[in-house]
Amino acid sequence: MPTVYANRFAGERRAVYTLYNAGYRTARGELLRVPRTEGMRCTDAFTGKEIPLVGEDGTATVTMALGPHEVGCIVVEKR
Repeated sequence: MPTVYANRFAGERRAVYTLYNAGYRTARGELLRVPRTEGMRCTDAFTGKEIPLVGEDGTATVTMALGPHEVGCIVVEKR
């Protein structure tokens, strides 16, 4: 998404991604691609809800909606 910006803060077993939609419309769809590992889990840090990941070729895609000028925070954990 051209109006969505992301930052990654990585640790040994988890990574935190912050997202910002700089656009004036809701960004919906594939907002982020992350390296895929077996048994990984992705959670919305604000709601605590798990985000399903769809993956192929070693990457996983985070699909969600982010409102205009809204921020998001995603935690990706390796098991």
